[in-house]
Amino acid sequence: MTTSALKFTYHAIKEMREELQQDEMIASTGRINDEKVRHYMREFMKEATYLGEIADHSGKTDRLFAYRRYCFVLDLNEDVVITAYRRNIASDELRDIIKPILMSKLEDMEREIVKLQAEFDRRNREYQLEQKMYDSLKRNGYSTGIHRRLRGEAKTKLIAAKVEKSKIAKGIALFI
Repeated sequence: MTTSALKFTYHAIKEMREELQQDEMIASTGRINDEKVRHYMREFMKEATYLGEIADHSGKTDRLFAYRRYCFVLDLNEDVVITAYRRNIASDELRDIIKPILMSKLEDMEREIVKLQAEFDRRNREYQLEQKMYDSLKRNGYSTGIHRRLRGEAKTKLIAAKVEKSKIAKGIALFI
């Protein structure tokens, strides 16, 4: 399947336009015409993951693709996007399965942050001790102090871990 060959039903364009207009990044660009909607769908489909075949209550089978909470339903035999929608919440069954795994990941990340915080605190104490030593000797240790660099590295690692945990936590919110 090539995304340039994709066709779109009127319903898919209409539904995707509504979803895109709710997206803050995209909504700021103003009115979204049909061609722009098709462009976004093609771009999203390039990155989309095939999730498998789905069936409705009448037994009709289609293909399901997803990219960043956007879902695309394509005809089983033709490359036609029938509908598009965004999933904002996960089903209860999926939440029950995934929540323990995700919470375990968050707990692991929190333990890592505690270790990094302890490392930063230790490096900070070493830096302060070094500063006091230079102050008592009435010397400027700014250019020679190794503990300043080590404290900076520890702080950088700590902040990076906190940011990563924040990203994961925000993503997990979909499943809670």
